[in-house]
Amino acid sequence: MKRAFRRRVVICAMSLGIISGSVSQVFAQADPAPQSSPDLAGRIDSLEKQLADLKSELAAQKAAPAPAPAEAAVAAATPAAAPAPTGLAGLLGPTTLSGFVDVYYGYNSNQPAGRTTALRNFDINSGQFGLNMIELIADKPPDATASRVGYHVSLGFGQAMNLVNGTEVASPNLPGTPVGSPPSTVTNFDQYLKEGYLSYLAPVGKGLQVDVGKFVTNAGAEVIETKDNWNYSRGLLFSWAIPYFHFGVRAKYTFNSKASLSGFLLNGWNNSVDNNSGKTTGFTLALNPTKKLGLIENYYVGPEQANDNSDFRHLTDTVVTYNPNAKLSLMANYDYGHDRLPVVSPGLPATTSAA
Repeated sequence: MKRAFRRRVVICAMSLGIISGSVSQVFAQADPAPQSSPDLAGRIDSLEKQLADLKSELAAQKAAPAPAPAEAAVAAATPAAAPAPTGLAGLLGPTTLSGFVDVYYGYNSNQPAGRTTALRNFDINSGQFGLNMIELIADKPPDATASRVGYHVSLGFGQAMNLVNGTEVASPNLPGTPVGSPPSTVTNFDQYLKEGYLSYLAPVGKGLQVDVGKFVTNAGAEVIETKDNWNYSRGLLFSWAIPYFHFGVRAKYTFNSKASLSGFLLNGWNNSVDNNSGKTTGFTLALNPTKKLGLIENYYVGPEQANDNSDFRHLTDTVVTYNPNAKLSLMANYDYGHDRLPVVSPGLPATTSAA
């Protein structure tokens, strides 16, 4: 038994020696000793040169001054220049478009004949709905930094506009027509034009704005648009004491936040086409001595009778506002007017009487 075991061990040792020798021969044949070649050396030199160039570029970038944070932020935040507007937008400039619709329902418990309430303005319907006004507005105020020329156009449709332009449904008679003659039947050309004027901001002091065209009056504590009044209805002073609009030229200069002065040269009261050859003049002085107190004084004078330049109409209009706190506002309006109305008797020349 012992002899057999020894033989087996010797055979295994011989087998291992044969295997190791074969493996050594294989590795010797597959991995010969490295030899130097010109190609490999050239590649190494090229890589070393490229590495040196990269190190030089990195050192130059580190040495350059970095941009200031503010300049970098401005450069990043600055948008690309917008293309210049073309077409209608380029012609009119930065125009603001707006509008509103004013509809109401009126009821008078006295049940007036014709369902019309007397001594009221605009909201005259009783027991029915009414379209007071639809207004469309295009506005571009003049600006000293952009364009000194501006414009304002306001179109109105409804009962309010019918009343505002009621005196011009038919154009007045031409000069030379006898006093008392019925008006001509020429159609009013601006029946639906509430306002339409051009503006120019003259480089005088802080800016003198001149408007030419049709514009609402400066007089009164109330305005035509219901939404801009304290009450939906209007007071008697607005209905019977002041004009609605003028056609002519006005100029306004604002001295500071507390004082401004406007001057007027007008065709007259409520007429785009003048009913005589005379002109109405006037001014508006606006004062705000404190943040709580405001005073506006208006004065108009000029001939307003048809084909008569001798009788002058005078109007003094005063508006005082007081705001003691953020929750309370007080306003007072005073008007004084004087005119002489023509009295026509059959077969006799026209005379005048005070009104």
